[in-house]
Amino acid sequence: MTVRQVFYRLVVAGAIDKTEAEYQGTVIRLLTDMRLSGEIDFADIVDESRRIRLTATYDSVQDALESTARYYRRSALQQAGEHVEIWCEKDALAGVIWDAVSEYDVPLLVSRGMPSLTFLYGTALRIKRAYEADKRTMLYQFGDHDPSGVLIPQTIDRRLRELCAKLGAPPPIVERVALTVDQIREHDLPTRPTKRAGNNHARGFDGDSVELDALPPNVLRDMVRGVIGSHISDHALKVLRAAEESERLTLTAFARGDQANSATSGMPKDTTATPGNEWDDWDKAWVIHLIWQMDRFEEDEESAYDITMKVMSWGDTPDEALRRGWVERGLDDGSGLDQWRWYWRMHADWPREQLNAKLDGLRASWRDKEAGV
Repeated sequence: MTVRQVFYRLVVAGAIDKTEAEYQGTVIRLLTDMRLSGEIDFADIVDESRRIRLTATYDSVQDALESTARYYRRSALQQAGEHVEIWCEKDALAGVIWDAVSEYDVPLLVSRGMPSLTFLYGTALRIKRAYEADKRTMLYQFGDHDPSGVLIPQTIDRRLRELCAKLGAPPPIVERVALTVDQIREHDLPTRPTKRAGNNHARGFDGDSVELDALPPNVLRDMVRGVIGSHISDHALKVLRAAEESERLTLTAFARGDQANSATSGMPKDTTATPGNEWDDWDKAWVIHLIWQMDRFEEDEESAYDITMKVMSWGDTPDEALRRGWVERGLDDGSGLDQWRWYWRMHADWPREQLNAKLDGLRASWRDKEAGV
């Protein structure tokens, strides 16, 4: 949480008054003392307004490769049917919102008030690229409920329509997600008098103002996940992350020079069923299906991997995914699912070492076949 969010939580709880004196003299003072004394962890309070810039360097080529493997990430947004962006008015809340958007690989854009024309042009270029990839663009905006805050999404929409027209791309759909009057009432958020003197934006704005910071962090993150989730399902995300983990471990093995066993090392998890290290059905099905493709259908490992990833994306359970996958590929003659269940029962309890040995044997057979042995 930011210091400002702690302040609003205390105001909502009735512990302090909503005044600048309480913010400076009580909240900032006590949070400073409590962090220095160890009562509150420094990691619990974030400051997004001050950042460090540091050049990325490596000790060796292997160090660089291992770093690449460690941070390897597939884009869930790239797999989605639309291009999605989350816009936030306030830099101080970027860390809170990032916790949600980073799960889906969706970009977070902080406008820091009204966005500049340069900032908007960059978005227009992304919209054009999305259009060329046959994707429409959805922009979800979060900001204060005050005269400037309610105008920001309108400005974004108007300027992007103008810029997109110049670039020959359709405009995005811009949706204001928060804050709204209904949300202010629902969460009983503290208000402040609207500044009207010398504020041209205040014309036509009714009532008091409310800062986005007043919204509980968990509620704000849930709102972000809600709008993104309408474009990227949890099921699609789980399938993608399973493939990503497999590829990350393969990269790690490659970085360490274990190229011969890189595909074996690329299993999603250790298959040994020990406490705290259990496989779920998806992980088991993923690896065993890879072996099944190489064993029963005599696929090479690369082809087996591609087929497994495609098949496992169909359905909310392994059985459903495999059944639908085989039907889509025209391979299910009515007995395919029974054969798979039989194969599954044979291998589900195998430890990693035994699965490794099976894969190594299948690889050796393929090398012999390619060599004409």
